[in-house]
Amino acid sequence: MPYTSPKADEVEPPWWKAPLRRTVDANIRAAAVEKWKDNYDMVEYEINRQSEAYEKLLQINKDYRPTTKRIIAKAAQKWGENWNMVVYEIERQSEARSRLNGK
Repeated sequence: MPYTSPKADEVEPPWWKAPLRRTVDANIRAAAVEKWKDNYDMVEYEINRQSEAYEKLLQINKDYRPTTKRIIAKAAQKWGENWNMVVYEIERQSEARSRLNGK
C-alpha cells in the first residue's frame, strides 16, 4: 500500500515521519517494475535513483528548523513516494527561502 504523508498544515513535530525502510524499498521496486516492465536497465536505474533520493531525504530531515520541516511535509504531501521529486521540491523551496532571506 502506498505511503500517504499527512497534510502539511496538520502535522506536528516531527512533521514528516519517515516510513520503514523495507516498505520504502519494496514500494520503490514495485513502482519501477510497474513503470518500466521488462526494461531491466531502466528498472535498475529507477530503483537506484529513488533509493538515493530517499537517503538524501533522510539526511535533510535531520534539520530541525520548523521552516525546513514544513517544506519537507509539503513536498511529501505533493509528491508522495516519488522521492526524487520530493527532494527536488525541498531543494527548490529551500534555495528560494535562502534567496528571500538574503543568504
